[in-house]
Formats: sequence, structure tokens, C-alpha cells
Amino acid sequence: MIKIVYLVSTLRKTGPTSVLYNIIRHLDKKKYEIYVISLSPEVENRSALDDFTALGINFQSLNLSRLKGYLYGGFKLRKMINKINPDIINVQCFRTILLSIFLPKKYKKIAIIHCDYDVDYRMLHGSVTGFIMSKIQDFVLKTINKKVCVSGLLCDLLQKKKKLDLTFTDNGIDTDKFKPAQNKADLRQKLNLPADKKIWIWAGVMIERKNPLLLVEAIRQLNTDDIFIFCGDGNLSSEIKEKTKDLNNVILTGNVDNINEYLQASDYYISTSFSEGLPMSVIEAMACSLPMILSDIEQHKYVLKENSGMLFKTGDMNDLISKIKNISNVDYNLYSSCARESAHKYFSSVLMSENYQKKYEELLNR
Repeated sequence: MIKIVYLVSTLRKTGPTSVLYNIIRHLDKKKYEIYVISLSPEVENRSALDDFTALGINFQSLNLSRLKGYLYGGFKLRKMINKINPDIINVQCFRTILLSIFLPKKYKKIAIIHCDYDVDYRMLHGSVTGFIMSKIQDFVLKTINKKVCVSGLLCDLLQKKKKLDLTFTDNGIDTDKFKPAQNKADLRQKLNLPADKKIWIWAGVMIERKNPLLLVEAIRQLNTDDIFIFCGDGNLSSEIKEKTKDLNNVILTGNVDNINEYLQASDYYISTSFSEGLPMSVIEAMACSLPMILSDIEQHKYVLKENSGMLFKTGDMNDLISKIKNISNVDYNLYSSCARESAHKYFSSVLMSENYQKKYEELLNR
């Protein structure tokens, strides 16, 4: 049996956690013995731990705060890893990448890179701290045997900027879970959504990089009775709630466990992001047959196939409003079917997991 340890900060329900879940779900369990180690305690109602343990994995946690993790997490992690004695260690975020430097060189290490971290860290932590974090990650990544970007586009982008030996595997989603609704009317009734309105959905972490406030301002300008749903939470949640409190056509759900149902109950999907790695929520919406309106960043261009949506100029509210109005004039059934077919053909979780297993084999055969 090949022992693989997946290191995570936590199993909080986010895009990277969903990716990891789907990689593990499709692993050959007769071939791989799977361990997941988290650095910090799980947060109740926000953790996917139950989903992971249902897969039969071995779960352990350092149960350290972020500060304690930086101070002595590496030593505690090293002790835990040595007891398991894995063949491969998988890391996938700043904290786990950083702590991997404390682990013995005899272990083969693979890193999943989810985003253009130069941009992401600066937006999340400010210019100075973000710059320092990026440089630290550049240094530590050079000690890791295989570095896998979550899309070919991200791989090309980072290879132009950094002196790193990178490869890629496109992220994938569960196309059995994310699929068109069998009965949209019944689903809307279940979710307390109006049966006779056009529904648009935005989903993701409510942070500056995702730029949800652009859509809020566009909704104020549109003067429509269409319904707009925002699914997610983050540091902009309070501001969005304040700015939409007088709008009867805006629904804020917070974090939900049934995002697939909200996508299936909707008619169109909107993403306003400034930057992405591979936009999982966009691909999930495509699999549910939703036509797209996406900011024209390269990552969105990468996933948006012909006749499945429209692009608007990133950060341009007037262009976003124009596309919201114009997409009603296209063949809805054509765009829906093209979106669904693209998700199945290029971004299934089965294909993604198979590709990671090939990379594990390459790593062990070096």
C-alpha cells in the first residue's frame, strides 16, 4: 500500500477542500492508504470533516492556533509524520507549504498550487505582508519534489513569473452532484424562492479578490425585479448586507451546505473576480447548465467555452450591466447545454483524480 498524507490548514468548506475531497474520493483504495492531517481545530458547521471520514480516511489534527502553528507546529508535525512514515506528502496552502520544510527529505512531497499567490496574498494580507509571504513560498516550493498547478493557464502564468519546475492538472467537480435540476419548480419551492422570477446567482468567499460589491452596485443600477442570490461569507459580508438591506430582490444565504441546489434553482451565474486559480464555483454552475456572465480574466476565459456565456470587462459595472441585459437575447437552451457538456468533458473529478494518481506514480518512480 502507498501511504499518502494530505496536509491542510483545516477542512473548512472551500474550493480547495472540495478539490481535495474529490481527489481522495476517486483514489484506488486498494492501492492507497490515506491520511489527512489538519493544523488547526475544525470550526463547527463549517467543516467538511464528516464527508472526509465517510471516505474511510485516517484523520489527525495538530489542533494548534495559527500563531502556535508558526511557533512550533513544524516540530509537532514532524513527530506525527514520522509515526506514519508516508510515501508521499501532499501540501496545498501557505501554512502547509511552509511547515513542509521541517519534514525529512526522505519523504516525497507534492504541492497543489491553487492560485496566483502573488496576487492572492497581497489582496488578503496587504502589499508588504503579501509580498513577504510570496517570497517565502517561492523559496519553500523549490524544496518540494513536484509542484502541480490547478490549471494549465495558471501553470503558464506562474512559469513566466517564477523559476519553478511546474506541472498542472485541471481541477474537477462532482458531475453527479452538480447537474441540472430534475424539477426546478419543486426545488425553488423547497428553497423558498419565487417560481416566476429570473434568478441570478453569485457564489464564493466574500473578499476583495472576488469583487462581489461590483454586482451589488450593478443591481442598484439595473432597476429590475429579477432575483439575485449571494451564497457565501467573508470579510465583506457585513458591508454587502448593509448595502442591500433596502433591496427586495437580493437574497443573502451565507455559507450553505446545499450550494448545488441553489445553482440548480437558478437561471444564470455571475462571477466578478479579479483573480482566480481555476474557478470551481464557475465550473459547478456550468455543470448545472447555467449560462455564465464572467469577468474577462484569463482564468475565466480558460473555462468558458463557446456558446456557454459572456465576458465583461473586469471591474466595469456598466459593461456588467450591459451583459446582464444582453444575455437574455441568446439561445438559452444552447448556452445551457454547452455549459453542461464543457464541464463533463474537461472538468470532471474522476479525470482530475486519475491525473493526480499518475503524478503520484511519476513521483515514486523518480
